[in-house]
Amino acid sequence: MLKQIKKLTALLFVAATMFTFASCSKDNNDDNPSGGGGSSTPTLEEQIIGKWAIPQNVGEMHGGVMEIKADHTMKVISDPLTWTLEGRVLHGVYDAYNQVINCDLTIGDINETSMTITGTYKYYRAGNLYKEWDMDGTYNRIQ
Repeated sequence: MLKQIKKLTALLFVAATMFTFASCSKDNNDDNPSGGGGSSTPTLEEQIIGKWAIPQNVGEMHGGVMEIKADHTMKVISDPLTWTLEGRVLHGVYDAYNQVINCDLTIGDINETSMTITGTYKYYRAGNLYKEWDMDGTYNRIQ
């Protein structure tokens, strides 16, 4: 009888250990299917970082470059702005030397090589609207 209890105890221990290891293995695979460390899908903020060619249809800015940096600064042609992202809306602002620039750009489709944008770029001097551009178009990644 004592032998049977020992065998049963050993068998139950082996079975419990197998379930524990199977559970750990399954959890690890669900958390990270690629086997690396972290998410494989970049966030919208990560996707917009880079240099983008301004489309030909964007007013006086056509042929220029919009550069969006990870430190939340950006340049549109030569204008330096700081930016924030709320949902899919990129807000850029510059306020110095009696000049204010505001841009509110809604990001549509985006992939590794292009992104569509709708929105406006407004330039104020001494509190008065000096120029305004529609920024609508498909921007191609340069870098």
